[in-house]
Amino acid sequence: MLNYITGKDYKDEHAFPMSMKLKNKVSYEQVRQMISGHSKNEVRNSGWYHQGMNDICNIGTYDSVVYVLRQNPLFTLAWRTNGRPSQQFSYPQYPLAGAAIGQNFMDPKTATAAQFHAKPDQLSYRADRPLYTFLAMQNFLDWQHQDYPIFAKNKRAFEKQAAAEVHKADKEGRMLYRVDPVKAKAFLHEFNNYSFHNVLHATEQELHALHHLPIIINTKELSQSSNGTFTVTALSTPEVHMTRVDKEATRFGSPFSNADLEVNREMPKPLKVEFLDVNQDGLKDAVFTFPIKTAVAYTVPDVDTELYLWTKVGKKQLAGFDVVKIKK
Repeated sequence: MLNYITGKDYKDEHAFPMSMKLKNKVSYEQVRQMISGHSKNEVRNSGWYHQGMNDICNIGTYDSVVYVLRQNPLFTLAWRTNGRPSQQFSYPQYPLAGAAIGQNFMDPKTATAAQFHAKPDQLSYRADRPLYTFLAMQNFLDWQHQDYPIFAKNKRAFEKQAAAEVHKADKEGRMLYRVDPVKAKAFLHEFNNYSFHNVLHATEQELHALHHLPIIINTKELSQSSNGTFTVTALSTPEVHMTRVDKEATRFGSPFSNADLEVNREMPKPLKVEFLDVNQDGLKDAVFTFPIKTAVAYTVPDVDTELYLWTKVGKKQLAGFDVVKIKK
């Protein structure tokens, strides 16, 4: 993106300009493509696609928005992603018509306070919070490189349809505004509800297609101060036989970056792996033993936390996650 706009090749993320005045106009579609961009200078040798901050769309990206400003502020349009724009569906919203129902689980005042003084329950994983559906999809895509081309095709189709739908809504909303501005706002808010739940449903479908590896963390709590070990079971399925797992390519831990905003390289390899038919379905499952301390690096005490098994089975990189309470 920066190379395209400035003609300069930035190799240091600390040298990125904070703002730019463009010489030539660009469309909002082009901007959406730009913020999904990746740097040729980023090293990718960890197994994960995003591992540092040289990309515009990088390991620290958890949201994006492109605003299309309109003369009537009510019709200002926002194309959002609930995560990295390269690994999420972009969807349209009218911000001044009100947030979609279910889009936020905190009001603005509570969320601002939580940014600096969050409580454990505000950070804890809950399946009914859409945030975690979006995060899970990008976590899987970041590791399961073989699945990205299919997602990219689905992303293009979804966003083409979304563009057609918002074009229709915009036209109808403007007609209604001339008659009754209050009803026009309510109409656009209903569109926001539809658009958000549409992208959530599409993401759920995508996540279902990506999640091939059911795992079980065989304990309810993990302590950051423990020097012990614990086990994680990865269940075999008719499609995935865990006896073919690559132990050396296997890691376990938090999907979030370390303190330097780089991929968490403290995630441990398994100390050992045993093959047992844990659920008695006739297929041997993999039971991994991991050290606790490095597996829970960069987690937060008293938070119900999703931890991932990252591995390779045959030629495919696969991931799975389970939730566990972290203790000091």
